[in-house]
Amino acid sequence: MAAFEQLINTGDCFSQVSLYQLLREDGRVFIFVHKILAGAGKGSFMAHPTHLLGRHKDEYVGTGKSRDKALRDCLARIKGVTTKDMADVQSQ
Repeated sequence: MAAFEQLINTGDCFSQVSLYQLLREDGRVFIFVHKILAGAGKGSFMAHPTHLLGRHKDEYVGTGKSRDKALRDCLARIKGVTTKDMADVQSQ
């Protein structure tokens, strides 16, 4: 059976995604955690918040060697930040 790297284009990143939801008084935030299966960063994890108003800002991306570490890093980065301030509405 072919490895994932053999099945994707050079430069692609293939990941498994878990979805979490954070409910706050000022809105709802979805947090996506990516387990990178093939491509750059293989074996690492990345977590980022996504708000309905726009894309995430890079400063709120959490990383780690496990799903839990990446999620905890992301949550620590967004603690105290309003959902509106978290969104990069300029990028739309």
